[in-house]
Amino acid sequence: MRVNPTPKLIAWLLFALISGGALALASWYPLGYIRFTYEDLYAEWAQFYLFVFLFVAAARAAWRLRGPQRHFLLLLAMLALYTFMEEISWGQRLLAFETPYLFEQYNLQQETNLHNFFAGPLRTWTKTVLEWALAGALLMYGLALPLLERRSRTVRHWIARLGVVTPPAWLAPYFLTAAVCELSLLHFNEAEIAELLVASSLLITVIVKTARSESRSAPVRRATEATDGRSIAGVFLLAALLSAGTTQLIYHSPAGRQALEERVLAGVEKFARRYENRGNWARAAEFYAIADAAHPGRRSILLGLARSYQALQDEARYRAVHLRLLAQQSRDADGHTDQFAVEFSLAQSLTRVGQHAAARQHLEQAKALAMARAAANPDDPEAHYWLGRVYQFAGDQAAALAQYRQAASLSPERAKYERAIALLTVRGQ
Repeated sequence: MRVNPTPKLIAWLLFALISGGALALASWYPLGYIRFTYEDLYAEWAQFYLFVFLFVAAARAAWRLRGPQRHFLLLLAMLALYTFMEEISWGQRLLAFETPYLFEQYNLQQETNLHNFFAGPLRTWTKTVLEWALAGALLMYGLALPLLERRSRTVRHWIARLGVVTPPAWLAPYFLTAAVCELSLLHFNEAEIAELLVASSLLITVIVKTARSESRSAPVRRATEATDGRSIAGVFLLAALLSAGTTQLIYHSPAGRQALEERVLAGVEKFARRYENRGNWARAAEFYAIADAAHPGRRSILLGLARSYQALQDEARYRAVHLRLLAQQSRDADGHTDQFAVEFSLAQSLTRVGQHAAARQHLEQAKALAMARAAANPDDPEAHYWLGRVYQFAGDQAAALAQYRQAASLSPERAKYERAIALLTVRGQ
């Protein structure tokens, strides 16, 4: 016996695939989650194609149907048109034309679209208000309205009179999850999942409800239901193939590949900070390391790596990153690294965190370098001063005092040498 897939079954399978897949990626393969959800990547192109299909389905149904539903479907088609054109910045992403002056000045992302006048990458009060309003609208349309339609004759009367196409009750998980994701409570780019679920649920609603509106007899409705299930599966398969193809097409173009990689790396660094804020140091270290491989030497990334390795008590990696930071801080005017400054600073830092054996090794290196510098430059007061600092840190107060006095005799006008002598003398008493 041949089994026809019902729209409900297909819809639930799609919901499990979208929400479950996103959750699995975010939990076990977050780099894949970034590649899935970030701008101009798979999820965003899937949204684009689903809203295109929604526009076609709603416009076609509005053309075929008569009565109040026609106006609602026309409105839905216009909203779908607006949404998918906003996704591609009204053709700017495809045609690469320059951003008009008004949008460049006031758009939060300098793109040719309307929604980024109010909502962009930064958290603003207008963005927060819009998120809560949209979440409320999703809950009202996707949960409350189908429930009230089922239980209240008055509500059914007004829905029929206004021509509102209500979603099937079994699409409630889509709207509920989309409303929660729209609020971005976790700050893990879950708003992209919300948009994907909204496009999916509205498209399924139009396919199912408009077909049923045209079906009068039970046998025809059953046949239509089977056709609907296959239609939904086919449309979503096509959207998946088109989104994957478009992403790969962009990725394999020279300029597109660089732009996509830069977006992914920006996402990696953002996610590293988010993991750090949540105390997930292993993930933070993993993502900072990926960012560091792409942008070696960037101070913010190195500091994040150092914090992560210190929290993980990974002494070897912490020392390696700390050494790179010190080398970065200790470059002279010609760009050469002052190795003495690196060794001495590392000895001090390791002593502060209780790694005394490693600190002694770096202190010996610093001492040897300082002695060699003082011997090679006997008339340089700074060479004697820093050798004195090394002796003082090592606990040899007499040798430190001798070096400070030598520096003061070579440059009596420098107050810091006399101050070092005075402080050491007071402490020695």
